[in-house]
Amino acid sequence: MELNYEEIENGEVIVCNDTDYMPVRAVAEAMGLSVEWQGDTKTVIISNKGPLYITFSIGINGYTYAKTAPAADIAEPVLENGKAYIPVETFENLIGCDIRKTEAAYNIITIYNEDNGEDKEPYIE
Repeated sequence: MELNYEEIENGEVIVCNDTDYMPVRAVAEAMGLSVEWQGDTKTVIISNKGPLYITFSIGINGYTYAKTAPAADIAEPVLENGKAYIPVETFENLIGCDIRKTEAAYNIITIYNEDNGEDKEPYIE
């Protein structure tokens, strides 16, 4: 996974049942979001200390947004090697970000060229 063309540390995507999954903590924290793990219920909470508040539990296909009732999505979250993963498409929908797949990676775009709405070119030194 990349954020604005920069690789996210520990952001490796896995494939489960033909669906691409991304590591929640690595990606959310790279975006400046808070991630909380509640081990007793295997629940993850993603927030920004404001209106963004998302929860989901490992093994249950139900995601909450802003403390609403859980809604099913394309696939349930999984736990792999001690990390929580959700489908890339689910994260994109929940967070409301733009994720584009290239040959090399998924790239989360948060920087745009204000003149024409296009992505800025990656900064190359």
